[in-house]
Amino acid sequence: MVIDMPNGIKENMVIDMPNGIKENDDPSAAWVEIFRELGFPAYPVRVEGDMVCIMAPAADCPRLLEETIREPLIQHGKALGYRFITLDIGHFVE
Repeated sequence: MVIDMPNGIKENMVIDMPNGIKENDDPSAAWVEIFRELGFPAYPVRVEGDMVCIMAPAADCPRLLEETIREPLIQHGKALGYRFITLDIGHFVE
């Protein structure tokens, strides 16, 4: 699947869900509600096997790492079947 990144670059997304199901939907869709509940925009996410990477701008990282925000994100990712929930600050360009 190809998605439009915030910086205008198109990126191929490999969507291989941890439970082995191949998914044609944008993996970011499973995160929209939790991001909004926590007061954030719907960041894109990238999936690589049992790891999900939240791609957020550096300015949002301190707040994303606060325990009251970080823990619900980790719980959400684990509930979706991911072993690793990571924050990718290298691919998000404003």
